[in-house]
Amino acid sequence: MGVGARCPRGSSARGPPHPADGGGRRRRGRTGRHHLSPERLRRRAHRIELPLRTRPLSPAIKWRRAMTSETFKPVIYLKENCPFCLKVRLFLLETGLASEVESRNFVPGTEQEETIRAELQSHLDKVSFPAAQLEPGRYIAESDDIIEFFAAKTGRDPAGMTVYRNYVDGVFAISMRLWKENMELKKAASAA
Repeated sequence: MGVGARCPRGSSARGPPHPADGGGRRRRGRTGRHHLSPERLRRRAHRIELPLRTRPLSPAIKWRRAMTSETFKPVIYLKENCPFCLKVRLFLLETGLASEVESRNFVPGTEQEETIRAELQSHLDKVSFPAAQLEPGRYIAESDDIIEFFAAKTGRDPAGMTVYRNYVDGVFAISMRLWKENMELKKAASAA
């Protein structure tokens, strides 16, 4: 086609001719830009192509999608005011997995604790908290093992998690040191 020739309707790269723009010619405003009315934008909307996702999904996103597509959600049993339970809770919150697990929280000495202990008794050698059912029939009761399971599933390294590390290296470490010191003092007092 020569200069000034018109393409058949729908074959032009610039779009089909339209009576509002003078039979295929584009009107220019003072700014030199093409004027596209809302109607013309709606007609051209089907031509917009969005870029496809080019980078691979992270292990955390893959695991979340897998967990939401299945009916089972891991169950975490957390005792109030337990430093080990708080460690697991902080890890889950910082990784964004708190909504991907079912959390069963209880206050020590309540009927709810008795119910949870009875539920876990047949699955664990010794019931302690935190405890978790990570997969159907797979129960564990060590905070580090629970964190290791979720870290492996999500590809997150706990060493690089600021809030979690601040708790573990700060408040948690001090609490454990004080607890051990208290146990030693109790032993010494009972031996005397």
